[in-house]
Amino acid sequence: MRRRRTVGPVAGALIAVLAAGTVMASNFGSNTASYLTPAHQCDTDASSQCIANNGSHFWYPYNVTTNLLAATRTASSTYDAVTDVATYESSSSSGVDVIVMDDPTNLPNIVAWTECADGATTGGTDPNAYCVPQWLRYDLSDTSAYDTLGERNSIACQEMGHTLGLRHSSSTSSCMYTNRTTQAGLVQHDKDELNAHY
Repeated sequence: MRRRRTVGPVAGALIAVLAAGTVMASNFGSNTASYLTPAHQCDTDASSQCIANNGSHFWYPYNVTTNLLAATRTASSTYDAVTDVATYESSSSSGVDVIVMDDPTNLPNIVAWTECADGATTGGTDPNAYCVPQWLRYDLSDTSAYDTLGERNSIACQEMGHTLGLRHSSSTSSCMYTNRTTQAGLVQHDKDELNAHY
């Protein structure tokens, strides 16, 4: 038989305040500022912040190196583990949500990015603005960013997250962490954000 403990009103309020203090800020949405990253419109700029139009996420490897294709597949399986999201590699670019490619643009301090593709279909309003398809671009001009399997998987995980609407996270255990990392997974907060939306 279990005994029930009653928590007094003051202790209960203190526990509620402490629990609220551990909650991370939202890192989901279009045009949403997040950890060390300002808000930015959902558009065709390299800083574009959009979400997906639904939780069924089809991506096409248009022009991507073997190593980064493998990393993108690993990232795809990471997001498949989120309850309300499913990602699929497509054999055609027709009707996909994301087109993955290598791009030697050499943008300063950026090793990969997502943006709306030319002629993309747009809809919704912030923080739920979307575009289909999005480009996921790996900038191979900085080869040091892709030296190891851990780096490649981490970058692919973060960029796939951006195409779904995840923004940067303050959690060093998440692939959505702002700075370069070798973390290739999501923390529960990231999953909760995706499940709450999709």
